[in-house]
Amino acid sequence: MTWILWVATWMACTPLDPSAGEQWVEGDLPEREEESTIDVPTQIAFWAGEAEVEPDINYVGVGWFVVLNGTADDAEDWTEADPEALLCVLTYETDSDQVAQNCDDCEFAFAVSSHEASLETGDASICSEYGMDVEHLATKIDKLGYKDGQLLVGSDGGWESTQGTANYIDDTLSFWYLY
Repeated sequence: MTWILWVATWMACTPLDPSAGEQWVEGDLPEREEESTIDVPTQIAFWAGEAEVEPDINYVGVGWFVVLNGTADDAEDWTEADPEALLCVLTYETDSDQVAQNCDDCEFAFAVSSHEASLETGDASICSEYGMDVEHLATKIDKLGYKDGQLLVGSDGGWESTQGTANYIDDTLSFWYLY
């Protein structure tokens, strides 16, 4: 024990290379190579959809629940993804003629029903890991709204912005947002 204490005391009192110490004290740090940033794909789940919308009248379209190996950047162009990256894609029809209430200043908001769900590609058990399956999507109702370039999702607590993108051009809404 005495020997360990003596070594620790010796190391604490022994000066390092003076030239290295002076360089550091003056604030100069040695040059170091840029660290490599490798974009490692991860599993990501998100919703996507496209619908023809007549504000305050109706909403008719198609939706997808997608799980893929990739990043959020890959979600926007998921239809162009390598088929091997698409782990599970559930597709379903959507429609509504029921306007959702209390979405202040929304361009439109609907209680959207899902039906005719099916597995488009991949392994359904992977979607099930996220709590999504064909049976659930066949009876799902979501409150969806659009305001200032944002897709909103309604709940009993109000309306929340989604993390993703949404576009409403020429009566067509297209979107994706993280699950």
